[in-house]
Amino acid sequence: MNDFQSSVIIIVIITSAAAANVIVSVPFRSRLRSTDNDDMIVPRTRTARYGPRSFRVAAPQIWNMLPPHLKNINVSREQFKSGLKTWLFVQVYS
Repeated sequence: MNDFQSSVIIIVIITSAAAANVIVSVPFRSRLRSTDNDDMIVPRTRTARYGPRSFRVAAPQIWNMLPPHLKNINVSREQFKSGLKTWLFVQVYS
């Protein structure tokens, strides 16, 4: 799964009330300076091979590297996808 697909899944989960159990497993930071950035906590893993590739670990890492204007959950999915494509394009070709 690439960063685009993972990011779209993350925004769908965050904006969906049906996926509350997933949000609990990937919590936002609450008492740190990073709360201003809406960062998520990246859980530690026990294994170096499979742990970092799990959605539970990869999702917060991808979310945390997104710029603040993409972390706005009040935008539509299409606006998020468009902004994400633009941001990823600039990241790759600049």
